[in-house]
Order: sequence, then C-alpha cells, then structure tokens
Amino acid sequence: MKNQIRSLLYNINKYLFSGNKFYCNICDRHYRKFFSAGENRRANARCPGCGSFERHRLMMYFLEEKTNIFSDNLSVLDIAPLKTFHKLFSKMKNIRYTSIDLEFPYVTLKADLTELPFQDETFDCILCYHVLEHIEDDIKALSEMYRILKKDGWAIIQSPFDKTSEQSLEQNDVITPVDRKKIYGQDDHVRIYGRDFIKRIESTGFVVNEDDFINKFNDSEIIRFGLDREEIINFCTKQ
Repeated sequence: MKNQIRSLLYNINKYLFSGNKFYCNICDRHYRKFFSAGENRRANARCPGCGSFERHRLMMYFLEEKTNIFSDNLSVLDIAPLKTFHKLFSKMKNIRYTSIDLEFPYVTLKADLTELPFQDETFDCILCYHVLEHIEDDIKALSEMYRILKKDGWAIIQSPFDKTSEQSLEQNDVITPVDRKKIYGQDDHVRIYGRDFIKRIESTGFVVNEDDFINKFNDSEIIRFGLDREEIINFCTKQ
C-alpha cells in the first residue's frame, strides 16, 4: 500500500509541479521545482515526479554517454535500485536485468550482498549506488561483487564519503539507530567513508577510475538538471 501511495503521488506531482526551470533525465520531464532532501536539506535534490536524487541523474547521463549498457547485449546486476531504474532497465531488450535488495518489494529477488546467490563471473556490469555505507562487512560485499563480475566487466560503485578525512569513520560500539544518526549522520549508516574508500574497493581486486564526468556540465546545467558538483563516478573494472 505504501508503494502504491508513493506511485500515485509521483504521478500527481508530474502535473502539479510541471514547469520549465528543472529537467529530470530519468523520467524525461520538466518541472518548476525540485524538492530539497537529506538531513542537511540539499536544495534542488529530489525529482517530484520519480523520486530520483542528484546521484541517479548523474549516473543516467554517465551510462548514456560513457558505457555500452544501452547498446550491447549485457547481463546487468542492479543493487537496491531506484524503482524508476528498475522499470526502465527491465524493459530494455538488449540486457538481461537482475535487481536485488533485502527489503524493496519490486526487485527481481531478495539477496544479501555479502552472500550473493550467483556463480562466478555471471554479470557483465554491476550498479551499486549508495549501498555499502549500510553494510557491516563492506569488504565481503565488494569481494562478492568482484567474484560474480565477468573478466573485463565493469561496475559503478558509489557511496557518500568525507573528502576532508583520510580514514573512514566506523566504531564498533555505534550500533543503535540513535547513535548511528548522531555519529554517521543517518540512522541506517554504519560508517562514514573517508578518502580511503577507493583503496577499500581496490583491495578486493577492482581497478578504479575516478571519473570527473560531472565537470562536463556548466553551472547552469548543474542547477537545471539538479546535479551535485562534487560527485565523482567510481568506474571499476575487473581485468
């Protein structure tokens, strides 16, 4: 029922907030405003018509311009996907699409990222967007993604991180939602990644390219498309 209500609100918002100031490339609509979002109420962050955030819209632009996901025949694993992404990718004829999560009702199957039910080298590409900060054993999760990715395959592995900190912040005694929100800024996060995030990904075998794709957009486009100027795309490969 909750998801049905959310879908209904999105459909209403598509018309209620229709305009020309902002554009969402995921639902392909123009709006007069984007909603604020997050603990710090980021301005122009959330699309009123599909619920996408800055990171989702940037990833869509990146996928379209710098990957083969819309052209080649690929097997794709999407981890905890935005529902709009799930709908879009499920309809694409050129990919064999699988989505997983432990809670989302609309995914292909429920699966734990630290114990994936797939054989070695099953997927050509993996999308893992803002997931690892929720997982206790992130190294095991990264190792599992590496295991099931085909040789020469690619993955986009993103998480929020603190660029001012060299080391990730995680404390074994921070276990309650109240404490997690106080220390990590969100009650379902188990750490705040620092600049060592890339090394953690690389420790499991991935080769990571930190792509500054965001810099192709000028300031007016950043505002119009509701993007985050600080977002870097971690394009990871298995060689």
